[in-house]
Amino acid sequence: MLDLDVIRRILAKALISAIPADFNLCLYLLTDEICKDANIAKLLALRESLERAQFVKFWRDMYDPEDEEEESVVDGIAGFDNGLRKLILAEITATYQKIPLASVQDMVNLDEEAVLRLAKENGWAVDGSVVTLPVKNEVKASVISENVKFEQLTKMVSAANDI
Repeated sequence: MLDLDVIRRILAKALISAIPADFNLCLYLLTDEICKDANIAKLLALRESLERAQFVKFWRDMYDPEDEEEESVVDGIAGFDNGLRKLILAEITATYQKIPLASVQDMVNLDEEAVLRLAKENGWAVDGSVVTLPVKNEVKASVISENVKFEQLTKMVSAANDI
């Protein structure tokens, strides 16, 4: 007998995993009937929002006040919101050089004061209503040289001629 609450918790933890394939690997172990459960289906919809970087929609759907369920699908998952915010912050850092402060607030579902703290912790510069993120992935030029002896070159040319 399967405990759907345990499955829900495992999927919720996999959702905030730093390895995106974790959720899919867990999903492959489930039957279609299990995936039709309301909580599991909601986690699948939330995952789709995350994959599409629709973070505002994700937060709105996760904590929808009109939802008929009394509990959230992530109840009982310690550190879910903060773990999710780390993933979202990593995406923001990888995608943007400058972004409006209000957009960051919406994406991480925090108020301005909390976002300003996050910006300070991550070394972001806040100038009025614009957040400037440091560029981390600069491409550095490198020179690669190889020394090929003439004897080696003749062997390669003759091998190429045999093909």
